[in-house]
Amino acid sequence: MKLTRSVLVAMLVTATMTVAGCSSKSSSKGGAPAGSTAGGSTAASSTLPDARADQAAVLLQTGEILVAGGVDANGNPMASTVLIDAQNQARPGPDMSAPRVGHSMVPLASGEVLIIGGHSDAQGMTVLDTTEIYDPTTNSFRPGPALTTARSRHVAMSYSTAQGERVLVAGGLTRVNGQAAVLSSAEVIDVAAGLSSPLASSLSQEMAKAKIVRLDTGKLLICSGVGTAGTTAPNVFDPATETFTPIFQILARTGAAVASRGSEVLVTGGVTQGGNVEASSEVFTSATQTFSNGVPMSLARRDHTATVLAGGDIFVVGGIDASGVATTAVERVSGSSLASATVSVMQPLQTARYLHSAIARGGSDLVIIGGFDVNGVALNSIETVNINATGTPTTPPTT
Repeated sequence: MKLTRSVLVAMLVTATMTVAGCSSKSSSKGGAPAGSTAGGSTAASSTLPDARADQAAVLLQTGEILVAGGVDANGNPMASTVLIDAQNQARPGPDMSAPRVGHSMVPLASGEVLIIGGHSDAQGMTVLDTTEIYDPTTNSFRPGPALTTARSRHVAMSYSTAQGERVLVAGGLTRVNGQAAVLSSAEVIDVAAGLSSPLASSLSQEMAKAKIVRLDTGKLLICSGVGTAGTTAPNVFDPATETFTPIFQILARTGAAVASRGSEVLVTGGVTQGGNVEASSEVFTSATQTFSNGVPMSLARRDHTATVLAGGDIFVVGGIDASGVATTAVERVSGSSLASATVSVMQPLQTARYLHSAIARGGSDLVIIGGFDVNGVALNSIETVNINATGTPTTPPTT
């Protein structure tokens, strides 16, 4: 079925809804594409203190990974955090001031992490206008600046100005008179002043659940969003003018995975306005601010991750396939140009998962954390993917 208004609103509130006719629950385990030959290796590293999915995670300057919020095995938002050390061993971190899911985490130049908004109940009725700051030197949280608008499922990223560090917070979901509403508004947090102010410029349309990445120009690309009318147009934010510019995309999609090399951005998979789960990819070129067709992946999927590594390779991991089954599939996208890249099938994950976190750390590991399993239940497992292993180049699907 198509992305109707009622489906979209439900989708925005909770990530575990059935979308476009593809159930996120299944009794069978997903895997690599049929007939593929896998290379490489994955390994179970550790377990989280508690199962969680739809969380946020960032790599700290200390080398540890901070995992915050998400939902537990019962679907309830969590206030707890986890720290994962260099040996991928997990231990409890300090609790946030409130349970959060649909929040964002922004690493700051100081080494601290700003946690922004989200909602604190399973139904998405309580959308937060609060922020808090994690200090790794004291392993503690302190209150951050209040948002001008409560929002969840927004995007946020830092940028530099002559006046100091700023954080853009744009779009997302809020509540108006008890009803879900999707936002086009944006605000900017002045990190040093500890103050958030509304931005005069807005996104070209209301959107939530979008992705945001940094370009080599310093501009920010926002794409893969969804609004009450369906899929949304990408926007480029220019920090110099603090304005948004809509960009034409070949195939508008939501639930895609997005990874930036700076000069090029890979957008892969996702769900189209018509409800199709895609294997296709597109490449955004920073210099021209245009999209072009990329190399198709070997598997259609949504709610997966794409992580760019230090050498430029991009690993596409997990997600939900076109039949609605959580998958174990891992693919590597490599080459000097993403438009003519090689897609290689790697050894699949040990556990199918989606809405997980994927963090690149060190020279040989990609850390995969939590997420939902094939039954839509939060996982407590951590896996590592050997990014130096040899994969098998694959012939993309023709349909």
